[in-house]
Parts: sequence; C-alpha cells; structure tokens
Amino acid sequence: MNPVTLLLIIIALPLLLGGCGENKGDVEINKTVSRDGIRYYVNSKRPFSGTIILKHKNEKVSGRTSYQNGILNGPCSTWYDNGQKESEVNFKNGKFEGFYSKWHRNGQRFSESRFVSGELIEGSEKYWNTKGEPVNSITEAIK
Repeated sequence: MNPVTLLLIIIALPLLLGGCGENKGDVEINKTVSRDGIRYYVNSKRPFSGTIILKHKNEKVSGRTSYQNGILNGPCSTWYDNGQKESEVNFKNGKFEGFYSKWHRNGQRFSESRFVSGELIEGSEKYWNTKGEPVNSITEAIK
C-alpha cells in the first residue's frame, strides 16, 4: 500500500469512527457546566456529547449520564454508595423514554414505570417492598 494512502487512513479512521471532536469517554461532572438547560465543557461554547459521571465521597461512581449535543440522551444510571444500583432510565432529547426502574438499597426492585416522550404512561407503575414482594402503592414499597 502507498505510504501516503496508509497515512491518510491512519489519520481519518479515528475521526470517522469516533466523530470529529466528540467526547467518547467518561467525564466528571465538574468538568462541565449547564447553561440554559444545555451542558457544556467548562469555558466552552460547544455543547457536550458523551457520558458524565458523578461520584460518592467514597469515590465509587454514583451516576453515569449520557448527553448528545448538551442534552440528556441515552442511558442514565445511579448507584448507592454501597455499590447497589439505585435507578436506571433512558432519555431521548432530554425526556424520559421507556422504563424507569428503581431499586431498594438492599438490591431488591423498588419500582418500575414507563414513559413515552417524557409522559408517564398511566397505570404502568409497579412497586415492590424491600423483601422483593409486589405491593400496591409507593407507600407500601417504602415501609
């Protein structure tokens, strides 16, 4: 293969696969700022795209949130400081989309509800107590 062609492939391939200037790694939230509902890198006018992480005081990850062009878009998960998953939801253009699931601190499922375009689907809510048993209301689930 021609050395010039090889050099062009080496330079162009990462841009084609990763996007030109888009972030594909995890970024801590303190490296970004929200202005008028849009997330940016600190001291930047370009909207943030990528995954933002938050951490507990013990340095364990407390949240991982996806952004595209500064708007919540994609999966968002949170964890308790003991490492158990706390919640999981998907965003589409800044709105809840699909199932929103929450867990009790002990790892048992707490609730599940469904959203379309940010609107809760009436009657989709389900709840469980700390033993993992289905219950009829959020009040019963938090006992």
